[in-house]
Amino acid sequence: MVFKPRLWTATGATKTTTKSSNGNLNKTVLSISGGNNRFLEYIDLTGCYLVPEVGTKLDNTSITTGTQYSSNRMTDVMPEELIYVISHEVDDSTITDHILITDAELDDSKGYRILQPNETCMYNFFPKEIYMNTLKPSYTKISNGDSTYEFDSSYFYEESTKSSGLNTIENEGILSMFVAIDLDGVSTDDGIVIKNRKNFFDNVLSIGNHSLYFSDGDNSKKITVTANQNYSITLSEGFYGKGVVSVSQPFTVSSREELLIDPDRLVIGTTASIGLEAEDLINELLEDNEIDFEVTQNDYPYYLAPNYKGMDLYSAINLILDRKDMTLIEENGTFKISPEDDSSHYSNILINDSGDFQIFEFQETSSLFDFFNDIIVYGRTHKSNRKDLRSIQKRGRKNIRSSRWFINYSKWSR
Repeated sequence: MVFKPRLWTATGATKTTTKSSNGNLNKTVLSISGGNNRFLEYIDLTGCYLVPEVGTKLDNTSITTGTQYSSNRMTDVMPEELIYVISHEVDDSTITDHILITDAELDDSKGYRILQPNETCMYNFFPKEIYMNTLKPSYTKISNGDSTYEFDSSYFYEESTKSSGLNTIENEGILSMFVAIDLDGVSTDDGIVIKNRKNFFDNVLSIGNHSLYFSDGDNSKKITVTANQNYSITLSEGFYGKGVVSVSQPFTVSSREELLIDPDRLVIGTTASIGLEAEDLINELLEDNEIDFEVTQNDYPYYLAPNYKGMDLYSAINLILDRKDMTLIEENGTFKISPEDDSSHYSNILINDSGDFQIFEFQETSSLFDFFNDIIVYGRTHKSNRKDLRSIQKRGRKNIRSSRWFINYSKWSR
């Protein structure tokens, strides 16, 4: 036995509009005291969709809403609207008033079918031709069987005489529909669920053949999909997909290196780097290398997260200082970091062509930053580390990391 609750909105239901971050929402208060919608005492409509009994059949026959106790058959009907129930609550002051918050207004004196997202999107024995946004029993799996509902005859007659006529729920079965979710905002629909199938075929999937990749995270398959003029899609083969099935265009990813794993699933994403303020980063670098220093703070902050692999300490610090207009100098065995325009950088000596002081020759002196006693080299799959323990004990750790195959070992010195 199957129960198919049908929501009926009586005339005079209390309706108001409430604001949200995504626009206006609609609040409807339905009373079950008169015997209407008593099933609301036992189910929660939050997260469900309401389909009005108004729409167009596949043969372009118009369907209008039935009465409170006589509904129209909705098989093969594209509803005129798809309404999402954001919340369903019971009024605290009375147990007979049920409050529905929806993304569209509910009309008076209209019947609504209730649809709930299924935990399984499709089975591989489903029909190959799928009419988007259209109610059909053939999109519902029969319990304990690998088939779907197909109703060519009526339960209302002992001999199962074929039923016809719009003004009855005979020959209807359990109805389901397929809708598309547009997370990229390609269609002109207001929400992420495309409620108008014309928008789907006009803006998302054009008429013709498409090679698409279906995946639910565990199961995946490349399928040829044909978008037809009658607002349907035809799959070249069946697919079993749980939850929301992702459908995308397949593409090839080329790698410069050999893939050393055999994954079942690949995800394209990016990383998030947590950066430090430039001066804090310099402090960390110098302290790790046991170098005494003084810092004159700059007025503005600058945050970054650079990759120092294969770079010596001096170059790494200068990379940061250039971005903050600061400089590094050595004075009496202590390194000082200060703004480039700091007055302490200027002497009282002026050198020019006619002055008392002239420069005849200059040369570069050796730097402590070019000295290493702890070297780490990264290969494609391995890492190697060499240390000079005597030098580390005597002068402190001077580290360099490199991904290059060759290093100038003349810098390795005691």
